[in-house]
Amino acid sequence: MPADVAAVRDEPTLELEADGGIRSANQAAIELLGMGLEDLRALAPGALSAEPTPPEETAALLEQWKMAGDAALVGFTTIKRPDGALLRVAFAIVHQDDGSLLATLNSVPGSKAVKARVYSVGDVLGQWRAAERQLETLTIGSPAYEAVREEVESLREQYGRLFEARQQAS
Repeated sequence: MPADVAAVRDEPTLELEADGGIRSANQAAIELLGMGLEDLRALAPGALSAEPTPPEETAALLEQWKMAGDAALVGFTTIKRPDGALLRVAFAIVHQDDGSLLATLNSVPGSKAVKARVYSVGDVLGQWRAAERQLETLTIGSPAYEAVREEVESLREQYGRLFEARQQAS
């Protein structure tokens, strides 16, 4: 990521090699992750995962991503900082023209014990539409209505992150 681009990004942003290694990070990402840039570059891909994904699962996910046309991805995961602190983050990852990946991170509330979730644009849109259809069948103000309404808001935010990530990568 060119230094001038890194300097103007407000949200924590990483530029990743195709294999997931960290190429560069802006100051917000360095602060969020609690590591200097050289330490981040020295990490093996996936080293910040609170629960590292088995290599075969990672390979399967990457294959599915490639088959889907390398569309942008969003999701939630828990990272483990070098000081041992667990941090729940929402992320968006898009491909760049040079083959690298641009990842944005945002700290979010939520259980740090929940397994990572990853969504493509199609997943988010499909789930969002389904949740909105379900919302129309529920009684306004009921607990079920409120739960689905919150899901709709979450999916809307995920779609927004995908849209923003695509704009930043362009």
